[in-house]
Amino acid sequence: EQLRDALNGDTSRLSEAINRQDYDQYIFLDYNNMTKGLKDKLMTLNVKFQGQNVQINKITSKDSLQYLKPVQILKIFNQDPVEVASEIPKSVKFYVDRYFVDESAVIDSEDYENNRVKPEKFKSISQVINETLETRMFLLSDTAGQGKTTTFLKLTEEIKEMYPSKWVQFVDLKNFTKAFKNGKDLDLNTLDVLKNFIADDLLNLSGLQRDIFLNRFDSGDVSFLWDGYDEISLNHNDFVIQLISEIRNQPRTIQFLSTRTQNSEILCKELGIKAHKLVPLGPAERFDLFISTWNTDSQTQL
Repeated sequence: EQLRDALNGDTSRLSEAINRQDYDQYIFLDYNNMTKGLKDKLMTLNVKFQGQNVQINKITSKDSLQYLKPVQILKIFNQDPVEVASEIPKSVKFYVDRYFVDESAVIDSEDYENNRVKPEKFKSISQVINETLETRMFLLSDTAGQGKTTTFLKLTEEIKEMYPSKWVQFVDLKNFTKAFKNGKDLDLNTLDVLKNFIADDLLNLSGLQRDIFLNRFDSGDVSFLWDGYDEISLNHNDFVIQLISEIRNQPRTIQFLSTRTQNSEILCKELGIKAHKLVPLGPAERFDLFISTWNTDSQTQL
């Protein structure tokens, strides 16, 4: 009766049961035992997907919901947030907008000191994202300390906000040496091998998260941000290039790769793309960064 109320929009009694943590009486609420009507209703409700509210039917199929526990099903019917995939990493507390330019472009001080007006050759984060939806690969190459990782974390947030149903994955490449060792003898040309390597060895996913990732991958709704190619062992360079290339063969997936300038030429050649660099912070941006930092520090001290 309470579930029938929920289907009709009245979740008050379910809310009371959840607040009382009175779950034992709902142990029957296993997904496999639910009626078709309840399953159809469940698919139209929202869950938390990497921090964003998304309808279940936009990120996975009905079969994946067998992994939901009765209490999770109850909470979803009750419109309480249930996290079905880990949140993306957050960027720094204070951030100033960064701009990108072709690596070969010459940047004069006049380009970024003129009252915050940006030349046409400068690309914003949103422009880079939109362009990469077409090219499906973006390479950021710059010297140490220019803000590549911070910018990639911001890109991760922006992509997720623009496309909530995409699986957005930030990967700090230096932390995945073991996965690269495990994958070096695999035939990544085989689609199932490629998907299983990413889901199992690289991301260590299981259950519902794994099913959602595979659904998003098959749909092309996946974005990878590979950070720090220059920081991985030389033994893994070829494997990472192969991994990125095979993912690129899948329709609609988009990828971003960062490295220091010494790797730029070989990556451009192997991946068939142009490299971009970050525009140095001008006086206006440095002032914004100073004010943001000052305000944050002052609030912390208070």
